[in-house]
Amino acid sequence: MRLWDVGARTMSHDEALHAYYAWRLYAGEGYLHNPMMHGPFLFHATALAYALFGASDATARLAPALFGVVLVGLPYLLRRWLGRWGALLSGFMLLISPVTLFYSRYIRHDLPVLVWTLLMVIALFQFMATRDCRWFQVGILATVLALCTKEVSLIFGFIGLTFLALIWGRERVSPLVGRRWRWLGWGVVVLLAGLFAAGWIKTAGENPLVAAQPYLNLALGLLLAVLLAFPRLPEAGDRWFAALSAIGSRTWRKTLLAGALVFVLLHTTFLTNVAGLGTGTAGAVVYWLAQQGVQRGNQPWYYYAVLLALYEFLPSLFGALGLARFLRVRTGGKSLPEEGSTPRSPTASEERTFVSFLVYWLLASLVIYSWAGEKMPWLTVHLVLPLVLLGGWFLDRTLSSADWPSLFRRGALPLGLMLALLVYMAARLLSVQPFQGWSIWDLGDTGQWVVVVVVALVLLWPVGRLVRGMGWRPAWQVAGATLFVGLALLTVRFAWLASFIHYDTPLEYLVYAHSSADVKRTMDQIEAISLRDTGERELRVLYDDDSRWIFQWYLRDYSNAEMFGRELEAGDLDDAPVVILGGETWEKNVPELELGGDYCRQDGRLLWWPLEEVYRTLTPQKIVAALRDPAARRKAWDIFWFRRYEHVLSDWPLRHDYALFVRQDLRASPWDGLP
Repeated sequence: MRLWDVGARTMSHDEALHAYYAWRLYAGEGYLHNPMMHGPFLFHATALAYALFGASDATARLAPALFGVVLVGLPYLLRRWLGRWGALLSGFMLLISPVTLFYSRYIRHDLPVLVWTLLMVIALFQFMATRDCRWFQVGILATVLALCTKEVSLIFGFIGLTFLALIWGRERVSPLVGRRWRWLGWGVVVLLAGLFAAGWIKTAGENPLVAAQPYLNLALGLLLAVLLAFPRLPEAGDRWFAALSAIGSRTWRKTLLAGALVFVLLHTTFLTNVAGLGTGTAGAVVYWLAQQGVQRGNQPWYYYAVLLALYEFLPSLFGALGLARFLRVRTGGKSLPEEGSTPRSPTASEERTFVSFLVYWLLASLVIYSWAGEKMPWLTVHLVLPLVLLGGWFLDRTLSSADWPSLFRRGALPLGLMLALLVYMAARLLSVQPFQGWSIWDLGDTGQWVVVVVVALVLLWPVGRLVRGMGWRPAWQVAGATLFVGLALLTVRFAWLASFIHYDTPLEYLVYAHSSADVKRTMDQIEAISLRDTGERELRVLYDDDSRWIFQWYLRDYSNAEMFGRELEAGDLDDAPVVILGGETWEKNVPELELGGDYCRQDGRLLWWPLEEVYRTLTPQKIVAALRDPAARRKAWDIFWFRRYEHVLSDWPLRHDYALFVRQDLRASPWDGLP
C-alpha cells in the first residue's frame, strides 16, 4: 500500500522542493540546512535513495514510504500495555488510515517524525518496565533523529517533558495535597475561562484582553489536559526518577556523545557546512516561532476536527471511547515489578501511567496544533497516532475478554450482520421524508419509508432472541466488533480514493498546494520534442520564477533548461523552442511570445487547493440549520461520500495556472498529437 505505484502522482509544491534539494546533494552540489525546509534527515535519506535506485518521483518518496511501513509494525512493541489485540488493531488502523497512508506516499518529514516519536514512547515505557539501558539509548537516539527531521518534534518534546514533570509531582505530592492542587487547578480553569469570555466583550475602547486571547486559549486547553490526566496517575511507588538516576554515568556519556555526533554530522552535512549547527538549533526555533504570526493556510481553529471527521472517523470514535473509559474507570495502583523482571502484563500502576500519557498526549496535541498559526493537512498525522493507540487500548480492553469461538457458535455472525443492516436502515430512514404530498415522487418516498420500517421491526425479533441468548455484555462486544469492521471497510474506501484515485486532484482535502497531472503531461511533451530534435534531454527550455519550484525538479536532467526570473529580456527567445510561464508573469511575457505568432500555447494547472469555503465559516447555528435543510444535507453527503462539489475540475476556482509555449516549427511532432 505504501510502495505500489508511488511515483504516479505529480509532485506537490513542497515535495518538489524537498526532492530537488535532495537531488542536488546526490548530484554533488552539496546541501545547506535551511529551517524553512525543516531538518536535514529527509534530504540525506532521499539522496541515499537516489544513489541506490536513481532519481525519480518514486525514489523521492521511498524513504517516507518505508517509514510508513515501519510505523505500522511499531505498536506491537507496546503490546505489554496495549494488549496483544490492542497492538495488532492499532497497527491495522495505521495500515488503513487515509491520512497516514497518503502522507506515507509523500516526500515530507512527518512520517519519519512519527516513527521517531513512537520509538521514543516505546523506549521510555520499555525502559521503565525492564530497566534495560539499551532502551534508554534507543530513546535518546530517536530524540536526536526527531530533532534532525522536523521542528514539530519540539512539540512532542514539550508534551513528554511536562508529562514527566507531572509524574515527578505525583510521586512527591501526598493525596491530600494533590486534591488541594486539583481544586486550585480547576479554580484557575474557571479564572481563565472568565478572562477568555471577557475578551469577547465589546467596550468603548480597545479591550486589553483581545491580544491575550490566543495565549489564554493555549493555557486553558493545556491546563484542562493536565487536570484530566494528573488525578489518574498512580501515586508514589513507580520510582520513575529513581530508575533514570540509576543509569550509569558511562552510559549517559556514551549515549549523549553518540546523539551529539549524529546531530552534528547531519546538520553540517558531514562537516561541510558548519553554519548548520546554528540554523539547526537557535535558527530553527527563531524561524518557526516567527511563522506563528504568519498563519500560513489561515485555517479556522477547528480545521483538524474537519479532517478527522472526513478521514479518520475510525480512530476518532474508538479513541474518544477510550478517553471516556479512562475518565470513568478508577483502579487501585500497584508498584512496578522489581528491576530486571519482565512480566508479560503490566501492573495496574504501569497501565494507568501509560493510558494517562496517551490521554495527555492526545489532548495536549489537539490543543497545541489547533492553537498553532500554521495548520496544514499533513500535520493531522500527529493527531492520528495518539488516537490510534488510545483506540487500540480501548478495543483490547473491550473485545479481548470475549469468548469469540463460543459467541460465533451462539450466533455472533448473524447478529452482527443484522445489526449492520439495522444501522443501514436507520440511515435510509433519515434520508427519506415521508408523507410530504400525493405526487408520484412523494408517494414513492413514503412507500420506501414504510417498507424500511416494517423490515426493521421484523428484524428486531431475531436480534432480541440472539441478545437474550448470549447476554447483554457479549452482545455489546459483538456490536462493538461489528461497528469496528463496518467503519474499517469505510476507512479502506476513503483511503483508496485519497491515495489511488483522487491523489493529485483537489477533490481530496489532503491535496493541498498540489500540482496537477498537467505537469507530467507537459514533461512528456517536452521529452518527446527533445528526443526527436536532439536525441537526448538537451532541449533548451526557459521557465520563469513563478513556476520554478515544480519545474526545476522535473527539468533537472535537461542540461539546457534555464530559469529567467520574472521578465523575458532581449535575446532570451533566440534559441528557446519551449517556454514555461506561471500565472503571475503572463501580463509581462505573453505579448512577447505571441508577437508574430511564433509560438503556440497550451494552458495547465500548476497548483490547486481544495474548496475551503465549505468549512471556513461554520458556526453552531449554521450546522443546526444545515441539518434541518434536506438540500444542505444532500450537499454535505455528496462531499463526504462522493467528493462531489458544485465546481468541476475544469473550472476549479482555487488554482494557479501556467502556460506551455512551443515554437510553431515544432508543431508537426509527437507533441502536437498528445492531449
